[in-house]
Order: sequence, then structure tokens, then C-alpha cells
Amino acid sequence: GYARVMRDDPSESADSNETADSSETYQDLAAARTHDSLDPDVHIGESDSLVPRPSSERFHDVGILGVGGMGKVELIRDHWIGRELARKTLGKKRQKDARALNAFMREAKVQGQLDHPAVVPVHDFGFSESGAPFFTMKRIRGRTLRELMDQEEPPSRRRLLEAFHRVCLSLDYAHARGVIHRDLKPENVMLGDFGEVYVLDWGIARLLSEPSDGEALDMEGIWQSSTDAHSKRVPTGTIGYMSPEQVRCEALDVTSDVYGLGLILFELLTKKRAHPTKLPQVFYSTLQEVPRASERAPDRDIPPELDEACAQALALKIEDRLPSARALASLIQSYLDGDRDLALRRDRAADALSDATSLLAEARTTGDETKRRAAGQKLALALAFAPQDAGVRQTLLELLTDHPTRVPDEVREQLAAERVRRVRRSLLFASSLYAALGIGAACLLLLSDYVIADRTMVGAGFVSIAISAIGSLVIRRLKQPSDVHLGVLYLFSCVAIAVLSRITSPWVLVPVLVITNTFGYLLIGGPSLRRFLVVMSVLLVPAFAFFDQWGGGVATASVSASGVIVTSQMVQGAGVGWLFFAVPMIAAVVFAIFLYSAIDFLERSDLIVAQHELQRWRFRQLLPEGVGSKLEMPAMRRGQLR
Repeated sequence: GYARVMRDDPSESADSNETADSSETYQDLAAARTHDSLDPDVHIGESDSLVPRPSSERFHDVGILGVGGMGKVELIRDHWIGRELARKTLGKKRQKDARALNAFMREAKVQGQLDHPAVVPVHDFGFSESGAPFFTMKRIRGRTLRELMDQEEPPSRRRLLEAFHRVCLSLDYAHARGVIHRDLKPENVMLGDFGEVYVLDWGIARLLSEPSDGEALDMEGIWQSSTDAHSKRVPTGTIGYMSPEQVRCEALDVTSDVYGLGLILFELLTKKRAHPTKLPQVFYSTLQEVPRASERAPDRDIPPELDEACAQALALKIEDRLPSARALASLIQSYLDGDRDLALRRDRAADALSDATSLLAEARTTGDETKRRAAGQKLALALAFAPQDAGVRQTLLELLTDHPTRVPDEVREQLAAERVRRVRRSLLFASSLYAALGIGAACLLLLSDYVIADRTMVGAGFVSIAISAIGSLVIRRLKQPSDVHLGVLYLFSCVAIAVLSRITSPWVLVPVLVITNTFGYLLIGGPSLRRFLVVMSVLLVPAFAFFDQWGGGVATASVSASGVIVTSQMVQGAGVGWLFFAVPMIAAVVFAIFLYSAIDFLERSDLIVAQHELQRWRFRQLLPEGVGSKLEMPAMRRGQLR
């Protein structure tokens, strides 16, 4: 605003005020214009004054922007305001055509009255010195939707859909003002350089209050019969972009533009035209149902929401079609809202994946397992945001299969705890075994007529058995049973076995071999075989004893008052006695081979357990702190995995 100067003389005040107002206003404009960088050639100084000038001095022709059937569009410069405009002039051949002149004037009026950001504003309408009608518009810059779609690398589907959504809203605005466009196509949609969206060419726009459509032109040959009621009328619009009722020259409503919007959406989704562009096939195609976009372009991965929206916009019957452009805009917006969420999730997943990759690389380089855990946490986040992302899955696979440079302390603790549990279970079984052997040996001596020849040896044997049984229970209760404890216990058990061998002599060999052989198959057999071996081990040892005594022939061992007499049934001779000295040596070698195989098997079993625990640890890295420690794998428990 500006300050009003008050005078004492009222009569003098008006003129003076007007002069002061004008002078001060122009000074303000001049000051503001000095800092305006839009047009450095235009400057309003203090000496400038408003002098009437002819309009011919106002505009200067710059060049031709385009030429069409109705005329041409030129780029002009408005020297009075300092801006560039687009001037559309009716062609010379059309100037004497009343219908063309009316259509030209209607375009200017319709476009000028649609005050919407997506409609190019009309500034002026008039006649040139030669009498040619023209109207000036805002000069816009950008590329048409057709040009963008035909690029080798077109914009993303999301960007095109956002622009299409704005086009739908602009058409809904025009419909609310009682105007239908009738010529919607990708060439008439322009995207500006700064995000603007414009709907162009309102040249054949029609008011809803106007009568039925179609031009009274003679186009015989397009329709099957020249006697047809429509044979003398041709639809108004662009070939391949008209609605069925537009082709039939029927009265139109807003759903005709909805069909045109559906054709544009169809091309956005499929990169194919819905109808051919040649006569007369295009008319017959328009009067048929349009196949779904997903059927025409199955390789384009068209979302079902957009496929359905396009199908509803292109319904052949008006009653089946979307009722308004806003209804189509709402469907597009609903998809964009979901797609925006999907895009956000993808961005979050990409950021988490990038962080996880960096952390995993650091963990490999430094061996810092905290980095590996942090990488697992980031990967879990990325997996939650984008479970189908190939990059996330690949990195997750690398994390789960990548062996750390050293076994994590947490895994070591778990393995140590598992070993303690295994040792304690074994010691419980060993204690029971030693107790059973001791009770059995005592019963043998007490219930038979044996005479104890060496009480010291027998006493040492029973003491060793007792120490082994009690020691097993004691060691089992230790927090960390060590190899030293187990080694001492093993020595006492060996003393017990030696004493038993002194009592029963060679009969001990057969049960030991049977049990050892059975134990080997227990290590490698399945559940069914293991149950079978347990039953057979109980039956085989007595069976061999009974076979020796009553199986026929000479018994290999007999008991008399003088002792146990061992006789070989298979070999005889003076050197047979030496055979029994060789048997322990052969048995020792065989047993050593068996033990080596058993150790290899057990070590591999320990490795499997370690890998299993390491895998559990890796999975725990993917879970939040405090949750991963509770991770269990019930399927790995005994009796649940088959």
C-alpha cells in the first residue's frame, strides 16, 4: 500500500492526492523492479510516465511454436509487461468459415473461463491488423505425455500416475463447470519442467447444455450403409481416442471424457494403444469391449488395482463406466497411497541393507562379532520392509553361511554347557553300570561255592567298583567336570574290569566283544536298528554261553574244583596255549581301530552340534536384544526329528 497525503484544501486534495499516490506508487514499483531479475531489460525510472501507445508496439513476434489444422501458435513477447506469451491465430483458410470461427472463439472462451492450474490461462482475445482472430495464452514449457512415454527411459510409473491423477482432477473441475473436453489423448497432456501438468487443446470442447454431437459432414464409406442415419455424420475427435457414444454421434456427458482418460491410462500401463489408428477398423474396435490391460501386456506387471480402474473407465456401456473423473482420480490416489507406502518401505529396506553390508564387511575384517550382530539386526529390518527383495535375501544368505574368524564366546558357552549335560547323563549311566557290576560280582561270590583265594585282590576289585560308581555321581555334580576327573574315573574302572577278568577268566572276552560290536552299530544305525541292537545284545551273550555248554561238541570252558579249564574246540596242539596270549593283543588292536572310528564319528557329531549351535547363534543375531536369547529349535530335540 502507500500513504495518502492529506491537504487542508479539499478541492486541492483530490488532485494532489492522486498525483502523490501515483508518484509514490510508481516509485515503489521502480524500487521493486530494480531488484526483480525476471526481465533485466525492463526498467521503470522516475521519469517514466504513462503515455498511450498503439497495441502494435506492445507485442513482438519471436517465432513459431506449432502449426495445426486450425491455425498456428506463435511465441510473442509482451513489451509492456515483459513476458513471453503464446498467441494462437486462426488460419487464413478458416477465417471465412463460420463454424471454424465459432469453434475458435468457443475454445478461447471455454479455456479462458476454466480457472484451474492444469488449464493454460487465456490472457486476451482480439483481431490482428489483418483481421485474423487470435487469443494469447500463458507460454508453457515441457514435454507432452506422448513424448515422455516414447523415451528410451521414460519417467517412473509413479510419476506418470501422479500427473495423470492431476489430469483427472482438472477434468472433474471442467465437468463441474459444464464443459467436456472430447479430445483427450497423450499428445494433449503436457508435463512442465517444474512439475506442472497441463491439459491442452480445448478446441473441440463442448458445453454439456449443447445439443447432440457429431458434425454434418459427408463421409460415406466409413459406415456400412450410406442409408444409415449416421452415414452423413462423422464423429468429432481424434481417431482412436473417442468414446463409443462419441463414435456413434450420440449425446455426450462427462463419462465420455472418463473413457478418454481410461484410454490414456491404458497406454500408461501397457505402452500400447487400446484401439488401432486406421479407418474403418478403429470405429469397430471402439464399439467393442477393450481387453484388460493385464491381458494386453502380461509382461508389464500391472497392479490389479490399476488394472481394475482402467477396466471400469473403459466399460463399453455408460452405466457400467466410472461415473466421473473424480471417481477415477480416487482410485488412482488410493493406489498411489499404497504405492507411496511401498516405496517408503523399499527406501527403508535399501538403507538398512546398505548399513548391513557395511557392518558385515567390518565384521569380516576386524572379527568384531558386535558388528556382525548389528548387521543381523539391520538385515532383519530390511527383511521386514522388503521380504521379496533379492538383495536382502542374498545378503541374509551370506550372513547365515559366513563362518566367523573365531567361534563367538556365546557359542562356546552353549557348546560347553551342552557337553556338561552330555557328560552328566553319561556319568549317571556309568554309575548305574558300575553298581550293577558290583552287585552282580557280589552275588556270584556269595551264592556260589567259590572259595576266595585272594581276598586282597577281590577287595581291591570291589573297592575300585565302588569308587567308580560313587565317583561317577560325585563328578556328575561338579559344575565343570574336567578331563582329569574323567581320566581318574577311567583308571578306577579299568582296575574294576581287571578284577572281574581275574574272577571269570576268558568268559569276559565274549561279552566285551559282543557289547563293543553292538555299540559300533549303535553309533551309525537309525532308531529302529538301535532298538533291535539293544534287544539282541541282551539275548546274544547268554545265547553264546548256552551254545558253548549245550550246543554240542566239547565245551570251551568248564568249571571244576581245581579251577576253570579252557579248551579250544577249533584248534588243538601244543601251541594252543599261546593263542590265549595272542587274543588280548589282537583284541586290543581291533578295539583300538574301533575306538579310532568311534572318535572320528563323535568328533563329526560334535562338529554338527557346533554348527547347529552356531546357526542358532546366527539366527539370534536377527532378533531384537533379549528375544534372541530365548530362541529354541524344538525340531532338533530328541525324538522330534525323523
